[in-house]
Amino acid sequence: MEELPNFKKRRGFAKWIPVIIAASMLFLESSTYRCSGIFYVIIMEEFAIARGPASWPITILGALNDVGGILAGPLCYLISLKSVILIGCLAHVLGMVGASFAPTVVWMSVTLGFIHGIGGGFIRTLLQVYLSTNYKKHLGMAHGLMFAGATASSFVFPFVLMSLKEAVNSRGCMLILGAILLHYIPLCMLIKHKDRVDISKNVSTNGIIETIQTTEEITTTETSSRSCFVIARDAGKILCTPTFYIIVISWLVVVYALELFFMTIVDFAIDRGLSADDAVTLLAGYAVTDLCGRVLLPVAADKQYVRTSTLMAVNYFFLATSFLALPEVWSYASLLVIGALAPIFMGCGLAMNGVLMAKYMGRERLPLSYAIASLLSSPLVFLKPAVIGYYRDYIGSYNDLYRLLGGLLLSLCVPWTVTTIWERRENKRRTFLQHVYTSCNNNELPAKSTFPC
Repeated sequence: MEELPNFKKRRGFAKWIPVIIAASMLFLESSTYRCSGIFYVIIMEEFAIARGPASWPITILGALNDVGGILAGPLCYLISLKSVILIGCLAHVLGMVGASFAPTVVWMSVTLGFIHGIGGGFIRTLLQVYLSTNYKKHLGMAHGLMFAGATASSFVFPFVLMSLKEAVNSRGCMLILGAILLHYIPLCMLIKHKDRVDISKNVSTNGIIETIQTTEEITTTETSSRSCFVIARDAGKILCTPTFYIIVISWLVVVYALELFFMTIVDFAIDRGLSADDAVTLLAGYAVTDLCGRVLLPVAADKQYVRTSTLMAVNYFFLATSFLALPEVWSYASLLVIGALAPIFMGCGLAMNGVLMAKYMGRERLPLSYAIASLLSSPLVFLKPAVIGYYRDYIGSYNDLYRLLGGLLLSLCVPWTVTTIWERRENKRRTFLQHVYTSCNNNELPAKSTFPC
């Protein structure tokens, strides 16, 4: 394992401690979202309301889980990353506890939707930053194992929540779940992370060396003004990077595909003539392939068997093919096989997002990169319920929805293929210039065959 930027190089089992911490925290953070269907039923039963109003707390929860980085990123420039994660953990716990006392669906939207959701967004976003600043050689595997914690949550918490609901009541199970989430606190205390203003160091960015002062050498006013300057400078660099927009669009399409797939596949299977029990059993198989995609495929990039950009182009091609094939399947066996392929590549795309951010944006600008990405994608994140309702209620089937997602995913192959070609040409150019430099130092002329085409 390569040298860590934050603390001493770990050996053996110790080098995986940050992954274990992150996976455990994401396991807890995903408990609510993986049980969103159960909470949806609880809200309808508790307040005796229709499906439309009952969906609002879940919709807000899911949206803020995706865009929580809007606030989390800039906060990391003012206080430590560990402190921001702790704030997110407290909000996540308080939101769940408050939901158990919510008198109306409006208050449920505030507690379970907004407070609980924004806390989850803080945790989910900054855990990716935490891993990206602790790993370099095994970054893809680290992110995959962390997101495996979210997948593992779907095997545990639905059964726990249903058992608690039967043992006590709806509000009691939410209160107990809030108590379970308090395990965040000791996990958060185990996080070790040095922030950019905590120590004197030289940070090299695009060949320019910048000196960071110690916290003791600057006043509070200077710290605030300097933080604003650094945020503005880094934001300008991020927005001027074309690859950033490719990453954001790819992430948005994958998130849409992942959530719409799991929200509609059971209903789609029932439309194909499967029983409700058979349709639900599909989810268990899909969870296994999702886990494999998150853990195994990123290893190919870690081991440098393939370029990261090439992996993404191939991944989106097969993911698009899986979605385009879904409307053509009718039997249980074909739906199990074709449907199981999609989670493999969706899991890879989700796990590789943090790797792409670290590679192309730089570890120093990761928090702000996630914040800007969340800000750019937030308007579309809130449209997911409307998209599902349109295709189910007005069109009458999900066939065109899957075809639309397949077309969008197929279009992502183009920018990633262009990125691959550009990177290969840049590598050839650098190799040629290095050869010329070496030849000049040795008073030799470069070989004619070394000139790039």
